Amino acid sequence: MGLLVLFSCIGSAISQQQHSNSITAILDNTTNEITIKQHFTYVNSSQTTLTTLYFNDWNHAYSSNTTPLSKHFGEDFDRKLHLANDKERGYTRITSIVDDNYEGLIWERLSAQDIIKISLNSPLAPGATVALFFTYTVRLPSNKFTAYGYDGVGGFYLKDWYLTPAVFDVDWKIYSNKGLDDLYTGVTATRINFTFPPGLNLATNFDSSRVSRFPQGQNTQLSGQNRKNCEIILSPQNQFTTHVTRNLTTTTDLASSKYDEITKDLAIEKVTTFLTENLGKYPHGNLLVSTVDYNKNPLYGLNQLPSFIRPYEEQFQYEMMFLRTALNQFLNETLFMDPRKERWVNDAIANYLMIKYVEDHYPDQKLIGKLSKVWGIRGFHLAKMGFNEQYNLLQMLPARSNIDQALTTPTDSLTLLNERIANRYKAGLGLSYLADYIGQERVDSTIIDFYNVHRLAPKTKVTDFKNVLRLCSDDDIDWFFEEYVATRKKIDFKIKKVQKTEDSITFTLKNKRGTNVPISLFGLQKDSVVSKYWFSNIDSAATFTIPRQGEDRLVLNYDQKIPEFNQRDNWKTLSGFFSSNKKLKFTFFKDTEDPNYNQIFYVPSVNFNVYDGVTPVMRFYNRPFLERPFSFDISPGYSFLERSLVGGARIRYRKYQRKGGHYVTNLTIGGSTSHFQVNSRFTTITPAISLGWRPDDLRSNKRQFLLLRHRNVFRSIDENVLGNNEIDLDLENNPDYSVFNIRYSNFDDNIIHFKSSLLDFQHSSEFTKLALELEYRRLFESNRQLNLRLYAGKFLRNKTSSDFFSFALDRPTDYLFDLSYIGRSEDTGFASQQIIIAEGGFKSQFEDQFGSDWIATTNASFNVWRWVELYGDIGFIADRGESARFVYDSGVRLNLVTDYFELYFPLYSNNGWEIAQPNYDRTIRFVITVSPRTLTGLFTRRWF
Repeated sequence: MGLLVLFSCIGSAISQQQHSNSITAILDNTTNEITIKQHFTYVNSSQTTLTTLYFNDWNHAYSSNTTPLSKHFGEDFDRKLHLANDKERGYTRITSIVDDNYEGLIWERLSAQDIIKISLNSPLAPGATVALFFTYTVRLPSNKFTAYGYDGVGGFYLKDWYLTPAVFDVDWKIYSNKGLDDLYTGVTATRINFTFPPGLNLATNFDSSRVSRFPQGQNTQLSGQNRKNCEIILSPQNQFTTHVTRNLTTTTDLASSKYDEITKDLAIEKVTTFLTENLGKYPHGNLLVSTVDYNKNPLYGLNQLPSFIRPYEEQFQYEMMFLRTALNQFLNETLFMDPRKERWVNDAIANYLMIKYVEDHYPDQKLIGKLSKVWGIRGFHLAKMGFNEQYNLLQMLPARSNIDQALTTPTDSLTLLNERIANRYKAGLGLSYLADYIGQERVDSTIIDFYNVHRLAPKTKVTDFKNVLRLCSDDDIDWFFEEYVATRKKIDFKIKKVQKTEDSITFTLKNKRGTNVPISLFGLQKDSVVSKYWFSNIDSAATFTIPRQGEDRLVLNYDQKIPEFNQRDNWKTLSGFFSSNKKLKFTFFKDTEDPNYNQIFYVPSVNFNVYDGVTPVMRFYNRPFLERPFSFDISPGYSFLERSLVGGARIRYRKYQRKGGHYVTNLTIGGSTSHFQVNSRFTTITPAISLGWRPDDLRSNKRQFLLLRHRNVFRSIDENVLGNNEIDLDLENNPDYSVFNIRYSNFDDNIIHFKSSLLDFQHSSEFTKLALELEYRRLFESNRQLNLRLYAGKFLRNKTSSDFFSFALDRPTDYLFDLSYIGRSEDTGFASQQIIIAEGGFKSQFEDQFGSDWIATTNASFNVWRWVELYGDIGFIADRGESARFVYDSGVRLNLVTDYFELYFPLYSNNGWEIAQPNYDRTIRFVITVSPRTLTGLFTRRWF
């Protein structure tokens, strides 16, 4: 280890040739612009002669809705930057770039717009330097996009606000700003002469001189050695306080309403001592710990609750907030790895130390804090979980849904859930797992050695971290990097074939996923651990023998240090055959997964339609917070209007594929029963299989699905309904029927360019039909949105004698019972005005709306102001043996929430000027979604 430290230090000293940067900057708060003159001395520390240089201009990423930043936001269903006005945008206006001979340099923006390419007038040899002089103006963006820029109360948060050099390491590392706080730039010695408006208070991560004030403003001198970027926070209120501890100086505005300054000092002293003991000395004069930085990377979960219902003690809450933010800032300011491709190392160290801090200082802290003792909650498995168990719970959320990604995935390729939470937590858990395997003291000392050797080194790499870890271990730990870090493989073991004698136990361990990692085995006597073993190199299955020490149970991963995919089959009893059966446990609402029980959850809910009325339902299901392959959902309800049972049930088996392309297969059988008229019931039974495809890029919202199902419909009909129904339900000829349905869908759920296609084939004893639906939405740079939909259908054969199975213009009969009508048989009244865009998609109501031969329609809308749109529909529809009819309508659409809440006001159609006709209010149509699951998807879609 000593030789490693020596050579690393020598290598760092040789390579650590800093760039030099001198800036004069004047901030104007009336225009939100900074006028900058920058003198930059670039040092070519590579072995390659350079003819061009690249500089990061990340402020320019806010300049338009075509930048990588705007597109990245759009992939996360965030269109704030796309819809921003010119005043809210930021940009950089470059006046000149000259070299040390005052000769102008040719420069251009790359297509990404926030990277500048500069062509040198003469080649720059290895070890040589070149001086560049920049003159430019930075227009700051609104802070509503990334929290950086100007706010609405006269304050500013400046980060990545001036030009910085891209890193050359064999080749250029050119990364655009995508709102990920991962600027990769050269290590620089920077001095800034900063002038800013009066009445503002300054906080910064740089060393700063005393602020001098004059009538027109204020001025300070900022300096930083071995730094990446200068952060400046300006606020009308003096929110920041400086705390000088024995280990380092911190400047923070993290507040606590119940903490006085002395108590905060003690908490900060405690945290900074922990940081110094577990990492090393912080090399800079000041550590900036801000609320903005915490909010961008908080402790997710209960910490996001309002302060008046937070379940943690104030001391614990404040220490964890401060530790979280200080750790991230500490590592980002000192370990200079490629933050886009190698961030997992910093994440691993930061979250490992978060776990260690709780183990050292709050070992009995529960995940839900004081709520774990509240009656009605304390019986939940969630209430029994320790605070650190949240790391495995949250990183397992995408793993169980087959949307997890390897730790080596670049940050701009991660889904929002993985980038913000899951991958960070998985990285920390990995180090904790490794520490349990090779010894915590070894991992702790390795982190300290790695930090002290490589802090401030300009080009630290993952291989440096690997080498240090390998040297500290007597065991082979290649599995950690090759299996745990570099792949999406899951860890899942099971105990099989246990044989016991008086002095030994022989058993077989099955590696269910084939991931070559070590697994721990505990021997338990009652609830006490009497033995612990580690087993490794289990490809598929292996048999082992251990001495018997009074064990009555064998349990894999008993301390849950290993982030295992499925822990429900981790234990085996030695005291009898039937004693291994798990008990049944009923839990209200939902809970975390308890491996010791077969869990069934129950929750009351309410359904509604005009025939059953408000229907109370008791839902029973077996899915906890994490997804599982086999699930069932049974929802019996009672209709007070019909005085009978209604409801539904579904059983599903879901198989995820680990490769790209085909990623999921679902086998389901489900049924439901309800009423479609007074005293008239329908019942459906549907076996189905569906397959899903997706691209390898999980950030892409492109998906393809193939559904094959056989819908069986049974109807019992009241005699008074027969012959009196206004809508032809074909009750006499086809009360019961079956339809075989194949549906192929292909969509790209992009907030800027939404595209979808649906091909639908249906076959029954009475008919065979084929239909195609295409939909396109485009959000233009002018913030106008165009919606287009095309529907075409044709009967390949049709032996029906009614219009029940015919194509419809505006309100299909929904003979497959797919649509959530609140009054599916109504032709008058409020319920009849509900519209679900299907088949023809017309909004006006026509007397002759059905076609028994073919249909072809187009629906279009275009917004004229925010959510106010004009719509128009045109098309043809035909009955068998008759000429096609041309139909059209038009009107105003209030597109409040697309597909969830919309209103349609017809104006002109085949019916004439509808707005001038009597009872116009009866022609208004509405789209409304009342399903909690569907509404929840509107808010959670950006995370998955």
